[in-house]
Order: sequence, then C-alpha cells, then structure tokens
Amino acid sequence: QSYVAEGYFVIDNKVSLNYREDKKISKPKKELQNDMDYILTQVNELFKSLVPHGITLEIRVKTFNILPVDIFPKNATKSSSPFEIQPKVSIKLFEKWLLATNSYKNISYDFAFLFNLADDEKAKTAGFSETSQMCDSVKSIGIAEFSRTYYTAISTAHEIAHILGAHHCKPNSLHIMSPVTSLTSPRKWSFDKCSALEIKKYLGTLKTNCLLKTDKNSSKAEVTYASYKGQIFDPEIICHRERGPRSYMCKMWNFYNDSAPGGDLICSRLHCSEPGTGLCVDTFAPNGMVCAAGKRCNAGKCTPDSSVKSKVDPKCLYGDQKVAKAPAKKLDSTCEELIRKLGPASCYKSVYFQQCCSTCARHRINRPGCEYGDRVSTCKKYKKDVLCQKEDNTKKCCNSCYGYKPKRSVPDNFDSLFSITELGLP
Repeated sequence: QSYVAEGYFVIDNKVSLNYREDKKISKPKKELQNDMDYILTQVNELFKSLVPHGITLEIRVKTFNILPVDIFPKNATKSSSPFEIQPKVSIKLFEKWLLATNSYKNISYDFAFLFNLADDEKAKTAGFSETSQMCDSVKSIGIAEFSRTYYTAISTAHEIAHILGAHHCKPNSLHIMSPVTSLTSPRKWSFDKCSALEIKKYLGTLKTNCLLKTDKNSSKAEVTYASYKGQIFDPEIICHRERGPRSYMCKMWNFYNDSAPGGDLICSRLHCSEPGTGLCVDTFAPNGMVCAAGKRCNAGKCTPDSSVKSKVDPKCLYGDQKVAKAPAKKLDSTCEELIRKLGPASCYKSVYFQQCCSTCARHRINRPGCEYGDRVSTCKKYKKDVLCQKEDNTKKCCNSCYGYKPKRSVPDNFDSLFSITELGLP
C-alpha cells in the first residue's frame, strides 16, 4: 500500500533570524528554502527504508509558512532541569496557535510540523510530537529543532514516525526510532522492523485514512546533491552550526584511523572542535558531502557521484584546519602564520602537514624528496663546497645542495668534515 502524508510546515522567526543574521548568507530567505527542500528530500529518503517492510510512504508539503514572529514566548518551554525542554508545554502552545489561526480549516493538512530553535542553545531535546495521531485535525502535530544541519532530517523523520504510530524501539536497535541517536551506528539511516510493524498497525486502525487522498497542489521536495545550493555540505559550516561560531573541522589524521579525512569514515561521522576545551567531538556528516574524488556521502558510505570533480587531492580534500596548533611553541594561529613562523620545512612533519596541507601545497616545489626545500634552517649560512661534500648534508639541505657535484677526490679528513644538525621543530 502507498501513502502520502501532506504536511503544513511552519518555521518560526528564530529560525529565519538565524539566516538573516548569518553574514555568510547573501539571500537568507532563499537559503532557508534551499535548506528546507534538502531536509525534506532527505526525510523522504529515510522513509524509503520502510519499503522492504511493505510500506511506501511519501512526505509532501501542503503549505510552507515562514513566520515573522515566534510561536513560543521567550523561556516558555524551558524546564527547571538544565538543558531540558518541556515537550508537553511546547506541543500545547503549537496546538493553541494552530487553533487560533484556524489552520486546519484553511489548509486541511494531514499533519502540522513546526521547526523552531530552543531558548537554551545546549538543550538536549531535538524534537517531540503526539504519538499515533496522524489525520487528527488537532493532535496530528510535531516539533523539531531546526539546526540547519543534516541532523534536522533525522529528527524530523523520527517525529513524523511518532505521529504515524511508531514508538521508541529498544535503545540498542540504534535505528531512527531509537531513543538515543548513535553517531557510530550504520543503522541510523533506516527504520527497523519494529517501527514498520507499529506504523502498519496504526494505519490499519484509521477509519478515515487521510494518507490515501492527495491534493494535486501539494508538492514533493526533490533536491539532488548537484542541484542543492546551500551550505549544509560544508564541514566547516556544519561545525559552526552544531558547536558554535568558533568551532571548526578537526583534520588531524588520528581522528580518521591515521588517514587523511575522507572516504567511508568521514561519511560515518566528522569531528568538530569544542570551543574552549581543546577537544574534538563527533557530529553527523550529511548525505551529499564530498568524501573523495568523484564521490559523495550517502547513508554512511562514500559512493560515486558524477557531479563531483574527479581531480582532487585525497590528502587535502577539505583544505587547512581553521586553527593550526603548535603546542610546544604555544602557538594557535592560521596555517599561513604558522608556516611563515616555522618555515616551509615544517611541512615535512606530519603534525603540521595534516593541519596545513593546503598552505603546504603552496610552498611545494617540484623536486622529489625535497618538496618543501631545505630541512634545516641554517643551510644557507654555508658555502656549497663546505656543506654539500657529505651525502647526509645534501639530504638535509636538499635545496641548497641541488645540482651540486661533489669533487671527485675525497679529502683525507672526510670523516671529520662539517655535518649539519637537524632543525628542532616543535
């Protein structure tokens, strides 16, 4: 059986204000619409996982409404417990607003859904809804926090599934309807049999199933990865939106099994800095993010996509880390500043190359084994005849000794010839 659930999607002022205040966005309303279309496209992708269980369900937009005001008065949904939100209060406020605006009578939706932002930025509650209320003119409602990241698609699908009759399955199932979202679970992109059976059972109890009748004017969001024009695929923007404006993508290889960030591992989760702590934390990688040459992330896998450039540097897919660190020098700076202070030779050290691969590439010279010039800062102090007689010196001072041909005769005191010492980088 095929079903179509037509939603009245409401976005409160706090969400649109986020776009209007973002200096990186030139056309906030258009960007918000782009992100909404992407999110709802991904919601439908998640519901496709019900097909193997005998349910074909599509989410459509009956009406889309960006409000000039907030539905919730300031602090109205805050709980006495830190970082918690009162679900019942939130649902009741949305319900009252829908009744006051005569929304159901005017729009005749299957369900109403509100995207908002919590008063507390650290709030743990991603969404809430009335369970088993689809097609009810009053109770068929849900709410999700609009984080402006892929996670909004997960939480939206989760809450709509509640309205469709699905409860939380066992926490260890780690599917969409798990009460706790696991970043490491490969099952987080799908509904399990438990949820499918509950949805199928509930839909069978409806005397009048609104999902069997579709308005020809309702629309389905269909955004391809290539056509999407927003910023949700940018890992730096993701970290900024998830962890705050000072957060950035952590690019050290130790977070990615000692490999350059990319491939299946980055599609499972990416790492963002936690401002003020020096730590990096996991977060969702979005479907559609570039993960390799000619590939994008899709449900945790790095899969071929013809819309992605085939020529990219696999060791520098995401460019420099926003903040480069040299702990021994107590230096936190941009990569340009770091490499300028330490010298291009610092790029030979993996700790700096991993953070500053893009800047290092600009200092690279076309000499195999001598890509970043001399490995020692003092090479230029000495004449080639003194410096380049010893093979060990020519390796350390590969640029200064480039093209030098040592004398054929080896001096008697060869073993005591001048040897250059290593530069002690932090």
